[in-house]
Amino acid sequence: MIREGWAQSAKEGGNENSLWEEVFSLVSSTSSRYTGSDVPIRFFEEDMHDLWYLFFQASMNISGERAEQDRLVMQVLYARELGVLLRKGENMEIVGEAVTLDGKIYKDLPFLVGDMTDYWIRESGSMSTNQRQNFASFLAKLSAAGVADDKLCGCALITLRDTLEATRRLGKGAASPTVVSERQGYQVEQNDHRNDEALSIAELLPAANAWIFYAGYKIIQLSDNSVNIFPVQVGMLGDLARAEGVIPENSGFSPQRWLFWVKRLGEIEKSETVGEEEAGIATFARGMMNSMLNMVSSSDSTMTRELARQEKLPYQWVLEGKLGPPSL
Repeated sequence: MIREGWAQSAKEGGNENSLWEEVFSLVSSTSSRYTGSDVPIRFFEEDMHDLWYLFFQASMNISGERAEQDRLVMQVLYARELGVLLRKGENMEIVGEAVTLDGKIYKDLPFLVGDMTDYWIRESGSMSTNQRQNFASFLAKLSAAGVADDKLCGCALITLRDTLEATRRLGKGAASPTVVSERQGYQVEQNDHRNDEALSIAELLPAANAWIFYAGYKIIQLSDNSVNIFPVQVGMLGDLARAEGVIPENSGFSPQRWLFWVKRLGEIEKSETVGEEEAGIATFARGMMNSMLNMVSSSDSTMTRELARQEKLPYQWVLEGKLGPPSL
């Protein structure tokens, strides 16, 4: 019942929702109850799950462009810096630590990665496009700040896979055009929903762009180092990426996968458009692709060198200011 109340309050409050006040209250309550009692740790694990639910609801309903969402990011960092909750004896000796099944409260932010990943997998399909973009912005900001040792970036892989590596319609309309892979002999129509998802590229691309906008350099770093610290079901390749021979085949970030995303955005940009929505998303895809090129041009990464070798990295465009990120 409490969670239902939080969800309703966040939805009604929108950008001005006041769940951040509930965050302070829950953190304070959890701290005082643990240090002043001998209650088993499992009850405080529930507190942590409630805390992440609060952040989920609050962030989903606040625009990523608003300072109110940045305040939520700061609250997570604040909680982490509280360190480890301790129980002390009469002489101030340590007699207990708040050790959960997923690390120590609050130092390790236990269950943050698992809960947020689960929320994305289970709930993002039923969110509005704006809510999906907002939640992605929040997770990307946390990742850019180094929260959870890059493990939250698994949500970036899920988002980019669902958007750019799956077979989808370009727009929401039934007569949306086909987007074809450039790989010789391999063509996929966007109305072939083999992944059982009904969402279109138009509905998913803003969330994918939020990851690039707020955590693009982090994603470049992870790709350059082929980081794979994620469960297979989180980091696995989508059908289109597998068909293109992207490596590694198991999961995770890689230079080849990053380059595939850029190429795929180019295919979306060049797709035939039949209406205003499709034309708009093709333009958006070009802006996102240019943003990725802009970011990688300022780094000396594997992707930079490969694009330069292919003569596909227009440095002069960057200098002339023609490559800019799409607006959120």
